[in-house]
Amino acid sequence: MEPTTFSRALRAATGMPPYAYLTQHRMQWAQCALSAGQSVTDVALACGYANPSRFAAAFRRVAGCTPSAWAAQGTTHPGPIRRTDVDPASSSRGRRNR
Repeated sequence: MEPTTFSRALRAATGMPPYAYLTQHRMQWAQCALSAGQSVTDVALACGYANPSRFAAAFRRVAGCTPSAWAAQGTTHPGPIRRTDVDPASSSRGRRNR
């Protein structure tokens, strides 16, 4: 499948471009891992971020709090928080969805 075809098909199926879809799933996994007690650095590396500070910035954009604050909530949180007003792909460039 051509990359453009894949991108269009994924956007049609999920409503998100590939990078936003990938970021959302990475952050959902990160939320679970942090709640389970893994360190922020280990989670950042496991999610594919070479720099924990970049991971922390991306996590804050998606979840609305820092990874440390999320981890402090522990397993008492009911599930992943998804902010609907921010597209992870465009947020990394400072733009908001409208």
